[in-house]
Amino acid sequence: MSSDPVGPDPAVRMGIGAMPHRILIVDHDPSARCALESYLGKSLGYEVVAVHGRQEALAAAMQSPFDLCILDVSLPGAASSETYTRLKNIHPSIEAIFFTPSEGCDTEKDFLHFALPPERAMAKSPCDLTQLTRLIISILGPPVG
Repeated sequence: MSSDPVGPDPAVRMGIGAMPHRILIVDHDPSARCALESYLGKSLGYEVVAVHGRQEALAAAMQSPFDLCILDVSLPGAASSETYTRLKNIHPSIEAIFFTPSEGCDTEKDFLHFALPPERAMAKSPCDLTQLTRLIISILGPPVG
């Protein structure tokens, strides 16, 4: 039995009949949100929920656990670091990838605060899907289900 009160341990999900990894996308840009949702869900087979803001992200997390959150650092009205902190309070094992508006965006303080490696920051535009896929697989493992 898992010691995690909000769901099975991600390692357990890798077994036969395992649940698919769940990814939460938080991005205020509808075209980026839809493209990522389609790519990660339909093309790669992850279970994906895409929302446009912090309140929707927190509501989704209250309903069921996520393994990974892809957060836009330029969310209007809410710092991505605060959103991630709230998500971690709900599901302590959730991991994160931060999308920056462009290469070189300063997210260093967020990464130091969360002890995340710098490769967890990706340029949103243009988004290198091969790099994103490799990063997700390095965090979650390959899609199951």
